[in-house]
Amino acid sequence: MRPLIVLLLCVTCSTTWARPQADIHRLSSTLGTHFEKISVSIFPISDQRRIKGRVSPPESESRIWTEFIHQLRLYHNLKVKTPAPTQEFLGVRLRSTLSYQKAMKHMHMGQRAFNDVRLKDAADHLGAALDILFGLRYHWVAPTDVARILLMRGQAFLEAKKIADAELSFRRALEVDPGIRMREGFDHPDTVSVFERVRIRSMNRALRSELVLNVTPDTRNFYAFTGYSIHGRLTDQTLEIRIESPRGVLQERIHRTEDPVSDGQRLASRVHAGLPFGRVLHETLLASLHIDAGFEGSTHLVSPVGVFAHYGLRSQIGLLIGNRVYFTSDIAMSVSARDFHEHLRESITSVRLHLGGGTQLRAGPFRGTVILGVQADRMSAITITNSAACKYFRPDDQVPRDLCDFDRDIDRTSPSWSVGPAITLEGRLPIFGQIEFFTQMRVASYLLKTEEHGLDWPVSGALGLGYRLP
Repeated sequence: MRPLIVLLLCVTCSTTWARPQADIHRLSSTLGTHFEKISVSIFPISDQRRIKGRVSPPESESRIWTEFIHQLRLYHNLKVKTPAPTQEFLGVRLRSTLSYQKAMKHMHMGQRAFNDVRLKDAADHLGAALDILFGLRYHWVAPTDVARILLMRGQAFLEAKKIADAELSFRRALEVDPGIRMREGFDHPDTVSVFERVRIRSMNRALRSELVLNVTPDTRNFYAFTGYSIHGRLTDQTLEIRIESPRGVLQERIHRTEDPVSDGQRLASRVHAGLPFGRVLHETLLASLHIDAGFEGSTHLVSPVGVFAHYGLRSQIGLLIGNRVYFTSDIAMSVSARDFHEHLRESITSVRLHLGGGTQLRAGPFRGTVILGVQADRMSAITITNSAACKYFRPDDQVPRDLCDFDRDIDRTSPSWSVGPAITLEGRLPIFGQIEFFTQMRVASYLLKTEEHGLDWPVSGALGLGYRLP
């Protein structure tokens, strides 16, 4: 019996030590260069207490959000983007989407309908614009702009005698931008009176959120740029936050104390516990396919007629394995220009094949690759002459042989293959989504020629656009 107890204790101890590390232990260790951090975008806090007329939050309130952001940035597994850069970045990106353009079209149509006293059309168009903007979460990027649209819709409801709908629009406008106000002396006195009544009611009670933020097809545009987005809402007694990502929505709330630093730290700890830890990219073998097309220019450093250019098109396909190993194959077709002295009598048509592999390095979004490979060039017939007279006559012309001997003064080379090693430097930069800009520089040397044409050391450069298949 005693040996059995000892055996059970040993198994229990061994399984205890074999458990996976907790996040706190993983944070205390080195995450490694292949660790992909969780991207977190934080928006400015919405201070609902500004409804009472306060222009800016007092020191204690602003310190809560500042300490919350500070604590999140201390976690090494998070990549935190602070409020100002988040708003600036998303403002540019969201305003370039088709969804935003559609919302602005509805907004202008609603504004024209309101000016023409077509109140139902105005409310409908402004409502359609707001649905898109809330789907894009644009009220977190430009709260005053969205609040102004809500005020206009409230005015349309009010003039249509729909008091309840008007008050709801005014409450939502105050929630989006607690500092929004009607303009006395400019807006209608009845509108100002109803708005102020809504504002006073909101001041005298704990403001409950009136916004219904559904995940719509437009929200995918927002998720594409933010990763995990965090928006805060400060009330008299609580600090509420909403965390959104393609995985879903998480909401946290803490009751405020007299210590704003402690409040921010507690909230940061709870948020961090609800976020994924991140992942190590080399734990799984990742592969992506690149399809590129672009323009190519090339020349030969060694040439019997001096340097002359080739211009053409290039298409390429590449396979990236494990974010480091890269294999590529490309084909280019080009036509040469004439050399300076026009010793080259006909343009050379070339087809260039290349096959190689190398290693890729990253520096932020930029990716650079060094590729070693083999290049094979198929060139058309080459005709060269140094005789000035031969440049102006054809073989069927009756030209004295002492002036131009077409057999002696003209060198002709049959179509040929030239093969040799090549080294390529490639750079890539994402432009939008899966689309990338690429540029290349390549140097090769011919070790095998089927015809001796005097050309060697081809140097080529290319640039174009590519598409990455994940």
